[in-house]
Amino acid sequence: MQSVEVVAEPVARGALALVGQLHPLTVHFPIAWLLLALLLELGGVVLRRPGWQRASVPLLGLALASFLPSIASGLLRASAGANDDPTELAAVLDHRNLMLAATACGTLALALGLWQRRHQDRRAPRWAYRALLIAAALLVLTGAHLGASLVYGAHNLPF
Repeated sequence: MQSVEVVAEPVARGALALVGQLHPLTVHFPIAWLLLALLLELGGVVLRRPGWQRASVPLLGLALASFLPSIASGLLRASAGANDDPTELAAVLDHRNLMLAATACGTLALALGLWQRRHQDRRAPRWAYRALLIAAALLVLTGAHLGASLVYGAHNLPF
């Protein structure tokens, strides 16, 4: 009796590679929503619009939810690519690490923002939420610039 080997790996690998190729399409909403959450938070402080500040927390949640497909597709794209160039591989790893750090800062900010809203707690000052949100935005902007440099070349922007 002979055994029959089922090979589904090439199809699965092809589907995963396709998801990885979609990474450039998945990155724009997370960046935009995170920056909009920061804009609402800081604009609410400057213009004394508490409703804007309240809106920043759920918008941050939406941004973080949209990070998931972006992270998944980015990891798949990185694992599918043959990065023989050590400089390019280092840039890919830096991009990944910056974006994961941004996600961590955003997640901590969201947890703090939700906790403050639920408990109306003044012991955790709002500045901690803002600091984490600013850190997440700076990390995302830096990581996005590095990602764009990987796609469009190092001289995409002059800085």
